[in-house]
Amino acid sequence: MFWSFKVSSVRLSLRRLSVQNSHLESIAHLLLCDSLYKTFDEAGPSHVWPHLDTLHLSNNVLKSVSDLGNLAPNLRTLDLSFNQLIQVFDLTSLPYLEQVSYAGNLLHHTFNLHLSFGNIRILDVSRNQLERLEPFSKLYSLVYLNLSCNRVEDVQEVRHLSKLRVLECLMQTGNPVASSLDYRVRSLAFFGPRAADIVLDNEKASVTEIDQIAILQAIEKAKQSTPSNVDYQY
Repeated sequence: MFWSFKVSSVRLSLRRLSVQNSHLESIAHLLLCDSLYKTFDEAGPSHVWPHLDTLHLSNNVLKSVSDLGNLAPNLRTLDLSFNQLIQVFDLTSLPYLEQVSYAGNLLHHTFNLHLSFGNIRILDVSRNQLERLEPFSKLYSLVYLNLSCNRVEDVQEVRHLSKLRVLECLMQTGNPVASSLDYRVRSLAFFGPRAADIVLDNEKASVTEIDQIAILQAIEKAKQSTPSNVDYQY
């Protein structure tokens, strides 16, 4: 009874909660630790953590984050790094969520990530097994995206990120693509007039790179303006 009373009183005021390097397997085991029930539907609204805005759960053995939106509806920062997550879960029920880390999990195939996140601004999916970037193309509120240490090989994948109009910082070190010829120049060229403003792998484009980017963009523009069916007459 004492433990139950203690948790219930803390639940109403706690803003930051961190459980790291443990054997935590489920969100319910933490946020419903004083309940006989292990789902929100069973426990009811009296088990909501109304002021919790930061939750750090790195280096555990989490495989699911079900009920998180119901139990901590005002969450802004969520760290799920270095767990055993194989998919990105629907977090759209967290309207204030701005920062999420899935770093060091088992993500491989992701689809339509805009259906999993709301207005998220900072996303870390480093140290996973991602190969394609198209699923990120509609996360329009992203300012920072960490994709380092994944399996992206084709620089053309970066084209999908050029649609993110407020993106400022992109991390791709540790991917096969980062060792390809002219990787930085070719990646930044996709961002058009914003190329000089993008921080790629902690660095903005140098003066030399900006000149090279301008050449690539001019070539691309020329290709687009050239009719595909030209009847040459000599």
